Amino acid sequence: MRTKRMKRNVCFLVGFVLLMVSFILSGTNAQAAETDFSDIGADKSSVVVLYTNDIHGGLSNNEGYSGSKDSLGLAGVAALREEAKESAAAVTVVDAGDALQGSVVCSQSEGADMLQLMNQTGYDYLVAGNHEFDYGMERLLKFPEEAKGKYLAVNFTDLRTGEPVWKPYDLVSYETEAGTIKVAYLGIMTPENITKGSVSNFQDEDGNFIYGFHGENLKEFYQVIQAGIDDAYKNGADMVIALGHLGDTGVTEGWSSTDVISNTHGIRAFIDGHAHSKIEEQSCKDLDGNKVILTSTGTKLSNIGALVIGKDKDGKLKLSTHLVNHLTDAEKKLTAYQETEAQVNSIQEKYSKFLVVEGKSNYDLCIYKPESEERLIRKQETNLGDFVTDAFRYGLEADVAFSNGGNIRADLPSGEITYLDIMNVLPWSSNIVKLEVTGQQLLDCLEMGARLWPEECGGFIQTSGLTYKVDTEKESTVVTDEAGLFQRVDGEYRVGSVYVGGEPLDLKKTYTLAVDEYYYKSDGDGMTMFKDCKALVTPEDAVIDHDLVIKYLDTLGGEISSEYESVDGQGRISIISGKDAEKADDKTAEKAEDKTADKADDKKDEAVSKPSTMARTIVSIGLIGFLALSGWKLFSKKN
Repeated sequence: MRTKRMKRNVCFLVGFVLLMVSFILSGTNAQAAETDFSDIGADKSSVVVLYTNDIHGGLSNNEGYSGSKDSLGLAGVAALREEAKESAAAVTVVDAGDALQGSVVCSQSEGADMLQLMNQTGYDYLVAGNHEFDYGMERLLKFPEEAKGKYLAVNFTDLRTGEPVWKPYDLVSYETEAGTIKVAYLGIMTPENITKGSVSNFQDEDGNFIYGFHGENLKEFYQVIQAGIDDAYKNGADMVIALGHLGDTGVTEGWSSTDVISNTHGIRAFIDGHAHSKIEEQSCKDLDGNKVILTSTGTKLSNIGALVIGKDKDGKLKLSTHLVNHLTDAEKKLTAYQETEAQVNSIQEKYSKFLVVEGKSNYDLCIYKPESEERLIRKQETNLGDFVTDAFRYGLEADVAFSNGGNIRADLPSGEITYLDIMNVLPWSSNIVKLEVTGQQLLDCLEMGARLWPEECGGFIQTSGLTYKVDTEKESTVVTDEAGLFQRVDGEYRVGSVYVGGEPLDLKKTYTLAVDEYYYKSDGDGMTMFKDCKALVTPEDAVIDHDLVIKYLDTLGGEISSEYESVDGQGRISIISGKDAEKADDKTAEKAEDKTADKADDKKDEAVSKPSTMARTIVSIGLIGFLALSGWKLFSKKN
């Protein structure tokens, strides 16, 4: 009897444990299938809009070619498009800019290979980001001829005629089981295009501006956008979706996506780019107090967005946004995935000649915070910023070297370093110049770069041969013109304690500076202070950034030394946190709490009826542990 009871108890315990394991696995499978579009409300009465932004050449998860090991790839976008067609009445694929620059596949083909792949993927609408201008205005104006999708821009204007360069919006009529849904897709481009690229792109030979974005006057900027919205509704739109390359943070005040939303009315959803923000669904208020959904996918296709447009039981239009961050095995077997992946691999093979090993590193050199998606290099020192600027300074034998944080685009992982890796870090193939500059010009450049802190700034300066501190208790007093170009500092400097070669900066002394020609010839990031400086090494000398890095690696014996081990760098830049920084942190936290609260309210019923996989797992493991312990005690007691 005792043996039978023992066996019965053990069998009961094993059976119950297996049941719990099955429960956990079923929850895990539910999580893996979260990109099933029927699970997020897509059916034949609804429309799915797949969206991306700031792809920056992240065409695959092959880091050597795309600069990202986390990319879902263009094959992933194609797979989701095919899958969504099975659930929804219609699917549209859109991109919010900065797709055609940022990896070797882009820079070596001037965007042509990337655009070919986007055609294969099935993009319907595109907005040009600031980096689409990197190849010059003539090249940019050819992109619509090569793209199967339509480029849209309500505020990109030919100032000679006063007419939009591209169509402001496009109206699509979708037939669904719930009736016809008419959606207008409205393109909006950032006025920062002028300062984030070469100013000469927008000027004639005499220096007169012939292209613009209506950013000089904020009232006019909003009016031009509002006119496009109003015209779309006049022509029968049921809703307007903005495709903007504006950014929600780290951009010129008044030009952000949130600024546009709050100063216009009629936009229902805003798909944003430029800031590389990851926003699944943020609720904003327009000029009339109506809710507008703001969303953005981050960068390099680490997420793909899905906007579902449907109707509620009263027939009113409803919207929801979702970010997909992984692909299932089933999705990778879809025809669209396989065909696009084959095309991606074919194009990547063209660049295999760059897989030449140039050195190695025992340390990760970073622009992002390890184990997170937080980008550091546009607001603090990093070891990769130190390494790159050291290479510039050594190669040109300069007193100081600067690199704007926005110039350095990808981490450099530990292990072997190939030429392709270096090209992903510095994808622009830029010329580095050597200038004679004054201490005052150096200080003004540092101040311009630090003006937005604690927000990111593409012009935040990484340094070699120079150290500085940013006092965040002081408000920025940088004055720019209507185009965002530096004019002067009209008050106290936030930047102080500047030392060159261990000696205090002398504002009247002349120093030599190694810097990207972008800051010398193009007023890049609004930096106008160097344009009249004497060049000791000119752009015509063609000293390429990649070559300087390889030369510096050679001096290190082909191996990056331990001085670059710390992600936070060597103490060249100090951020003195003060009251303003604390307030900014509090404001960010408060914004995050509001967003979390909104999501919690919106999904409260769903959370009650459908516990998350994490919750299921924790509860199940707890039950298994309790039952196993109880069973063991029972087993021990019986024996």
